[in-house]
Amino acid sequence: MNFNNSKECDLFWEAYRGCAEENRVRPDRSPFYVRRAKDFSKYSASLLAGHPAVESGNLPVQVIPGRS
Repeated sequence: MNFNNSKECDLFWEAYRGCAEENRVRPDRSPFYVRRAKDFSKYSASLLAGHPAVESGNLPVQVIPGRS
C-alpha cells in the first residue's frame, strides 16, 4: 500500500474505523480511535526515521510464540 497516495490512505483509515465499530466501538467514539491510531502511526514512523536497520532494509524479524 502506498501511504503517499491520500486516496489509499483514506480508504485504509475508513476500513480501520469500520473494524473498530465491528468490535463494539460506538460510531460516535470511532473517530477518537482513528485519530489515536493515526497519531501512533506518525509517532512510530518518526522514531524509526533514520535508523540504520530501516535504511538498509535489515529489520529484525519478530517471532510469534507457537509459530515457525
